Amino acid sequence: LVRALFFLPWAVPYVAAGIIWGWMYDYEFGVLNYLVHATGLSSDKINFLTACPSAFYSVGALSIWKLVPFGTVMFLAGLQTIPSEYYEAAKIDGANPIQAFWYVTFPGLRAVTVMLTLL
Repeated sequence: LVRALFFLPWAVPYVAAGIIWGWMYDYEFGVLNYLVHATGLSSDKINFLTACPSAFYSVGALSIWKLVPFGTVMFLAGLQTIPSEYYEAAKIDGANPIQAFWYVTFPGLRAVTVMLTLL
């Protein structure tokens, strides 16, 4: 279920995502304005898509939401390429889970991390 939720943005086309997020950001009836007003953070409505700083953050949030599945797939693929023997050897050598991550998983994902950073 968690993996399916991570892949949901990938399954939604850009046009549909734009329409959905446009409804969420709507000045009059948007979900975000309702939540801001209901929680008491602001008594005024916020125009998320036309005000200068909020428009930048609104589009950035949509872009991040749309690109997270790609990074997830790449990291899952990178994790599957690390041989389980490395973890067994680390356990035999007395490594705790944090050390196993730092000395086995993290170096094993270096190429994926560099590629995603450059993209």
